[in-house]
Amino acid sequence: MQAEQHVKKHILQIKPFVITDLMNLEDEYEQYYKDEMLSDYKHTQSLTQLTYLHFSKNFEDRLRQASEEINKMFLKAVEYVLSSDDELKKFNINPRFFNQIKESWVKHPPNETYASRLDIGFSLDGKDIKLYEFNSGCCGYVFETSTFQDRMYKHFVSHDGLNPGREMKDLIVKRWKSILEKYENKKVYFVVDKSIEERCVIFCIMTILKQGGVESKMFIEGEGLETRDGYVYDGEDRV
Repeated sequence: MQAEQHVKKHILQIKPFVITDLMNLEDEYEQYYKDEMLSDYKHTQSLTQLTYLHFSKNFEDRLRQASEEINKMFLKAVEYVLSSDDELKKFNINPRFFNQIKESWVKHPPNETYASRLDIGFSLDGKDIKLYEFNSGCCGYVFETSTFQDRMYKHFVSHDGLNPGREMKDLIVKRWKSILEKYENKKVYFVVDKSIEERCVIFCIMTILKQGGVESKMFIEGEGLETRDGYVYDGEDRV
């Protein structure tokens, strides 16, 4: 009971809303998200019951600390999978990308990764808090943690402060610029499958990168790419 009351007293504001009320449909990506993702009945139903929660600074700091600890655990699991080609194959990853994945893991510190989120649920009476799952590269993580967080902040917060959505967009651009510098490339390449969800999340990242002055290109199931000497090429350009 003490833990339940602890959560409840740190919820400062509760406001229900509908996602489409906050979207800018003049934006190319947000219109795409509405047409493709929200056309699905399941998504539409769930997005009519969203709630904005404003927590105290103390609770937010403690939640962030716990999230960082959980994130480190999952990164250790990724490290284990990358240590064996047999483990990688279990995740249905095309073997021709094994070298690039392992090289990326060595070159880029895993704590600089922005391609995941922790799904945490709260009951509105403050009695329950639960970690549902660690989502990596799921259909909505970029939109929800960048563009939509930015929309919520501007709609619900009446004072200037840390805008987590704007911060996330800036981090995505900064991170990919850093990767391009290390690889001495000028363009970011994405390979996705044919699912609407995969294309939706990459389209969002590409939109953010374009706003930050970074060029990118998407390939559906690797079509248009070829493998030579253990590396992947887009025509004459090494990816």
